[in-house]
Parts: sequence; structure tokens; C-alpha cells
Amino acid sequence: MRKEFVGIHRRLGAGGEPNSAWISSEGMGERVTEDEYRARGYSPEFESLPVLVVERTAVRELSTDDLDQLEADDREMVEEWMKKNDARRT
Repeated sequence: MRKEFVGIHRRLGAGGEPNSAWISSEGMGERVTEDEYRARGYSPEFESLPVLVVERTAVRELSTDDLDQLEADDREMVEEWMKKNDARRT
């Protein structure tokens, strides 16, 4: 017996896009517009779905100094983990 689709979260439209909701049933899901969600009578009510917030950040090119620092930070993190977990390089 197939379960009914239920709303998981909603997303507020931006840049001319309509509001939408993610619906799911037994691991399968799809995004539908707010109008489709309401017309098909999914539950819970659209307004009670948690809002998914997607925040985009600007991407910048990393300098050589930035890359060197990231590499040093990674090495330090690995060394700390190895020490904490009594791990050895092979």
C-alpha cells in the first residue's frame, strides 16, 4: 500500500519564482508550487511547513597565501586527529 505524499518544508519564492514545497512519500519526493500543494490538498497546511532558507554567498578567487594557509590548517588538523586517536602514518 503506497503512502500519501506529505509536505516536508516550504521555500519562499525569490526573483519572480513562486513559493514551493517539497513533498515526500517513502523516500521519493518532488518540488511543487504552493498552488499545486494547495490544490492537491497535501498536509500539513502550507503555512505550517518549516521554511527552508538557502543563503548564497559570494565566491572569490583564493590567493596563493590563502591556499597556503588552508593547506597548513589541513595539515595541522590531520596531525591533531592522529595524535588524539593514536594513529600512525603507513
